Amino acid sequence: NEIKDERWQDRRIGFGLTSLIAESLFDSGAFVLLEEKEEIHAQLKEVREKLWMLSEEAAQLQQAAATASLAGAEMMAYGRVVSFKTPTNRGSVGPFHSREKITEIKVEVIVRDLKSDKSCSGEGKGKAKITSTSVVFEYREDRDEVNFDKTTVGEATKQAVAEAVKKVLKECGLLGSVASK
Repeated sequence: NEIKDERWQDRRIGFGLTSLIAESLFDSGAFVLLEEKEEIHAQLKEVREKLWMLSEEAAQLQQAAATASLAGAEMMAYGRVVSFKTPTNRGSVGPFHSREKITEIKVEVIVRDLKSDKSCSGEGKGKAKITSTSVVFEYREDRDEVNFDKTTVGEATKQAVAEAVKKVLKECGLLGSVASK
């Protein structure tokens, strides 16, 4: 996570990104998800949380790779949010008010072969918007936070992850592959 905004430090965002990456890789047909034993799942969860918080990133990646290998995985995938912005456009004509909020996000997805230690990466961008209108009432600025556009954040992130995964698969030579990795 390269976003310095305090709202983006929540580990649940990292878990959500992990889920989107896993889903997108699975949907590609090039990967199958490994069943996780409960103790392996707990170890990976702890590693993901530390990685999201950027504590000792290189050491955490090594720990994640070792844990994934123990679970029988051949490859490991992870991602990070590179950039996020939400420009807002406003307009008013008499008592009519309109606001359009655009969410733009860029993510990087990395797939690492645990045997060769080679990695492939790809960046993806996502964009979603929401338009609100009102008559007579003004918008409350104190309510303008990430929660206002959580649906656009989710949609933009899904788009970004899908694009990044496509690029990773191409770089790894797996685009269109149906072989299980």
